[in-house]
Amino acid sequence: NMELGYALIPDFWRLGITSEMVQILMQVSKEHFAEKRLIAIVNVDNVGSMKLLERFNFTTYKTEPFKGGHCHFLESKN
Repeated sequence: NMELGYALIPDFWRLGITSEMVQILMQVSKEHFAEKRLIAIVNVDNVGSMKLLERFNFTTYKTEPFKGGHCHFLESKN
């Protein structure tokens, strides 16, 4: 597995930065690590990140407690 992670301060939300980053990382992943699955862990309250990842065809495969919060675990198979 390869893990996708990001965090932005609110001043940089909704500027397309994360969308562009996810698109580039998915392209690199497909070109160089095609046998790997890309995963992301998102706090259940982070609706924006969930919508973003779903636009890139990430799907939730489980939801459970993680590091003091409740999180969705998503995957994108190359």
